[in-house]
Amino acid sequence: MTDLKWAPLVGATIITTKAWNAIPAASRPAVLKAAAEAGKRFKDEIRTDNQAAIDAMKQKGLVVNEVTDDQYAQWEALFKSVYPQISGTVVPADMMGLAVKYRDQYRARAKASAQ
Repeated sequence: MTDLKWAPLVGATIITTKAWNAIPAASRPAVLKAAAEAGKRFKDEIRTDNQAAIDAMKQKGLVVNEVTDDQYAQWEALFKSVYPQISGTVVPADMMGLAVKYRDQYRARAKASAQ
């Protein structure tokens, strides 16, 4: 197995502008806070469960191979090459565009805060 940290989006909650606007303005910060807390909890639980599964498989003989930066870049290029095939077919094109946009914004913020 490779130690490639790559996963598709496993879930999301999407609220239309109409539904969001129906939430009283005073309640919106609480909704956002609850969503952020749930997202962190799910992320932490998924990562913990995944690591426990990998550890169990290692005990049975699984070998985990490290991925070099070059290998990661090759994987990422391969995944990105599939985007046009899934955009508009598996994933609505507008949603795919937004997902990529927000992913890129998140990565830019995370990189800036790490520096």
